[in-house]
Amino acid sequence: SQGLIDLGITAGAEALDGVKGLLCFGEDPDVDLSSLEFLMVSDTHMTKTAASADVVIPATSFVSANGTFINTDRRLQAVNAAVEKEVEVANWEIPGAIASVYEVDFGFASEDDIKAELKDVNKLYAEGKVGERLGGILQPVDPKFVTIPDGAMVSPLKSTNNLMNKINAELF
Repeated sequence: SQGLIDLGITAGAEALDGVKGLLCFGEDPDVDLSSLEFLMVSDTHMTKTAASADVVIPATSFVSANGTFINTDRRLQAVNAAVEKEVEVANWEIPGAIASVYEVDFGFASEDDIKAELKDVNKLYAEGKVGERLGGILQPVDPKFVTIPDGAMVSPLKSTNNLMNKINAELF
């Protein structure tokens, strides 16, 4: 999620108003998608969203991925595949393959091409090193302080990451 925010993607379900088709990667959103004319899902598991999709493309899980992740405290972490990938196409290749159907070339032949583009888009990534925390604002925050005499301090949000939900269910 932090990486998406760093790339300027902050909209939630409200961004789906008027959308006719959706490509959903690795998420199981808790929203009504019945008004879509087309739904494609790429995920590691058959989620509720994937079960209702017109097209399902198997995704590579994090244990089969190479590259880097940015965690929520904006620490850049290297990841090396621990398991040989169980699908033919890596996650980063899927959008490019779809774009090529429409004769669009994203210009990404490897993970290194994506890293170079990311460094151009967000200067924090150009200066960052694996294992270090990148600077900047972590998550957009607009704090509002109110007095709540009795009640929960926070309302936890349901994760839309199906794999993380499965891991949490096993742990807790």
